[in-house]
Amino acid sequence: MTEHNKALLSALCDMNGATGCEDEIKAFIIKEISPYCDKLFTDKFGNLIAFKKGEKTLHRPLMFDAHMDEVGFMVRAIDDEGYIKFVPVGGIDAGILPAKRVKIGKNNINGVISSKPVHMQRNDANKNDALSIDKLLIDIGAKDREDALSHVSIGDYIHFDSKTEFFGENGGVIKAKALDDRLGCYLLINAMRETTALEYDTYFCFSVQEETGLRGAAVAAHNLCPSVAVALDATTAGDMPGVSGMDVVCRQGEGGVLSLIDGAAIYDKELLFTVMDEAKARGIKHQLKTRPSGGNDAAALQRAGYGARVCAMSAPSRYIHSPSSTVRVEDVDSMQAMIGVMIHVCGKFAENE
Repeated sequence: MTEHNKALLSALCDMNGATGCEDEIKAFIIKEISPYCDKLFTDKFGNLIAFKKGEKTLHRPLMFDAHMDEVGFMVRAIDDEGYIKFVPVGGIDAGILPAKRVKIGKNNINGVISSKPVHMQRNDANKNDALSIDKLLIDIGAKDREDALSHVSIGDYIHFDSKTEFFGENGGVIKAKALDDRLGCYLLINAMRETTALEYDTYFCFSVQEETGLRGAAVAAHNLCPSVAVALDATTAGDMPGVSGMDVVCRQGEGGVLSLIDGAAIYDKELLFTVMDEAKARGIKHQLKTRPSGGNDAAALQRAGYGARVCAMSAPSRYIHSPSSTVRVEDVDSMQAMIGVMIHVCGKFAENE
């Protein structure tokens, strides 16, 4: 990964864009991809869609999707002492939240997620109560409710406060708060920038509102009606101490993760195995997901309009949906190479429709 690409991925991840709040991300991506596409527009739902002309035109198009939104929170109430009550936007494990730093609203007000002190929790009949999101509060240092309301408002978005870092041997590990799915956006930006001549006409969709129900991709696919569609995302790597067998799901360092089935979609076997055969022939690392869990925009792409063949490729990520999600640079590079394989294979499938 070049220094330019490290800076690009860092910029994408460090911006705030929880579900329904993707405008900053969208504006940044528009600047990055405008020179490299033949058509660029935003649909009524907020998805950013770029079209790049290829050597061959398809009856029904080829579509790649990555979602712009990240998990976050929203202010729902403020108590008399100035503490903020909040709700999650997307799936977040309450166990990771106590003492985490956050930024609130357009002015990025500093806050810390607070819970009952640990030494007092030990006497609770149900210790897990302290880890329920509805029991947690955010402390912004306000002296009372009026003071808090002078800085934040009901409905303000809340994001994790965490900057992207590269660590490990030769900076081979990336830590960031929004790799799910700014990494997918990064891959699409690079695919548009680095590919001077596409084999097939291709739509690149930067979708909204994935984390709360795959909503943006459904609208985009309904409008574009693709024959074949590919979703780029991140998935949980369980290659940790105490986890073995199929429960590992996928491993870092083994390339992008492809799926036969997950919690939201059953994938086209013929398409999947053809992609894998082509990747193997080109010496590109990839792996199969070993547990049918989770889901991504492929499920929405598959069902929209007339329906589509779908494939998904995800980054093996540890600590997903947290301020410290990690992926390995070598997996990112393998996924970038896989996009060329997918355009070639998926385009041929679309050509034969």
